[in-house]
This record gives sequence, structure tokens and C-alpha cells, in this order.
Amino acid sequence: MKSNITNESFTHIAFADESNWNQGRFRSICMISGEKETIIRLNNEIKNKLIESNIDEFKWRNFNSAKLRFAAEKIIYSLIPVCKNNLLRINILIWDIEDSRHKIKKRDDIANLARMYFHLFNNVLKNRWPDNAIWKLCPDKHNVIDWNKMHEILDYKSLSIDFPDLFNQNNFKYNIVLKKLYKIEIVEECESKDAHLIQTADLFAGMAWYSKEQYEKFFQWYRFCNDKQLIIKECVEELKLTSAQKERFKIMKLFYELCKKYKMGISYESSSSKCFRTEDPKRPVNFWLYKSLSDKDKAPRKISYVVTMSIC
Repeated sequence: MKSNITNESFTHIAFADESNWNQGRFRSICMISGEKETIIRLNNEIKNKLIESNIDEFKWRNFNSAKLRFAAEKIIYSLIPVCKNNLLRINILIWDIEDSRHKIKKRDDIANLARMYFHLFNNVLKNRWPDNAIWKLCPDKHNVIDWNKMHEILDYKSLSIDFPDLFNQNNFKYNIVLKKLYKIEIVEECESKDAHLIQTADLFAGMAWYSKEQYEKFFQWYRFCNDKQLIIKECVEELKLTSAQKERFKIMKLFYELCKKYKMGISYESSSSKCFRTEDPKRPVNFWLYKSLSDKDKAPRKISYVVTMSIC
């Protein structure tokens, strides 16, 4: 599906994608948001950068070559200065399925992914942009998420209904408060191959969970790189890095050092979370490691239906 992002009456656009959502310990989603004109310009710019790099579609899961790293470098150099000028936001949410919220029996990863999307949408749309912004949301077309239900979820939470009842569809008042409170005009699923800022969201979401999973090894490699006394080739051999690790570490280093240059408030070396982390969520590039909001904040479980029969 090709997204028509120029003709409707909204003022702001947000693209979103997830990475590693149903495998591994650490998962993440990313939203890239901004004014319509900025988003359209950057979407076209990233498209041209990928064409220059002879990349049909950027996917973090396929990121294991210098060719893809060079394309990722072009993307990062295009976006970070725009974020520095507060014209763009990149918000990334990371979660750990081994924490107290997620380590439960029969966890429903699909429903949990939808809830994590809700948290990101709710945080960014309500708290990080002007109240008069009118939104178009462009999530990656994902066959496990019902985006019509996401309309209902946002609406339902707007009515301050208890969070555990989020997916009880019996009481939904479809799309009434949604437009009034969140001012979402359209939710349109987009094919990532046609929406280049979805591919960009995939890059940042991938860096997020990978920075958590590979923290110890990346941090050791990063110190090696900054020690002029050491020979990098020997360090790589000592750490037994794969091709994917070497290329991903290089792009993470570039991203981290560019953020330090622009004073973006990204921590890693001193991060108690052991991943990319933004201490101040108001910053335009915000890495957020999700923590339970309360003892009642638990991941949703899969529902089992019991059929009873009476014999006459």
C-alpha cells in the first residue's frame, strides 16, 4: 500500500515500526514524528539516500554488511541535525520480557505489542507536540495488529477506563474521544518498502534492543576503539565478533558519538539501564526502557475459552 501523505487536512505525521517483537529477550518499537512538510521532505530524502546506496529496503534483521552500514550512516546524518533543531522526534520504547511485568505464564505477545504501541502513541502525541497538532499515524503494515482496534484502544484509554480492561471491546465508544483528545485524523498502515521513514524507524528500533542485548560486548569494543594503544583488528578477533556485530557496532558508535556532538542527552557509558537511554524524555531523540507502572501493570495473557456441555 502506498501512502498518500500530501492531500489530507492533518498537520503532523508519525511513522512507526517494531523490531524483534516476538523473539529474543529484548524488544522495541520506534515512532518518528514531525510536521507534515518536514516528514514529507525527509521521507523523500531517505528514499534518495537508499537509491544511491542501491538498497531496495532497509531491514535491521538483514544488517550484516558494509553496504547496509553506509546506507544507515546516510540516514543518521540526515535525521540527527533535524532533531537537534527540534523539527523531528525519534521516540523508541524498549521492553524486557524477563522483567516482573512480562515474566508470566501464557503471555500474549500480540496484545502486549499493541499496548506498547499505545504507550508510545499516548506519550508522543499528548506530551511532545503542540495541542493543536492534527495527526496521521503510519504504522508498518503488520498482520498481527488490528489497527482498527488501535483506534478503539486510544479512544478507550482516553476515557480513563482501567488499564486491565483495555481489550474488553464490549464498552468501546468507537472514535469519539479519539479525535477530540489525540486529534488523530487517519491511521493508515503502510508497506515499509514504500514508506522510507518506516525503514528508518526499523533502524532505530533495531539499535535500541540490540544496545540492550549486546551491552557488555559493545561497551568493551567501544573502549577498544577509543584506546589509541590498541589494534582494532586484534580486538575484534579477541571478542570473536560476527560480521553482523561488527557492522552494527560501527553504526551504533557513529550514532552515539553524533548524539554526543550535538548534546542530545543520550547516555550509554554511564547508563544504569545498560542500553541507549535518554534521561530527559523531552529530548528529541528519546530511548525509553519500559518499567511497570504499578503492581497491577502486567503483560496481557492469552485467553482460554472453556466450552461446557450439559447432557440431558
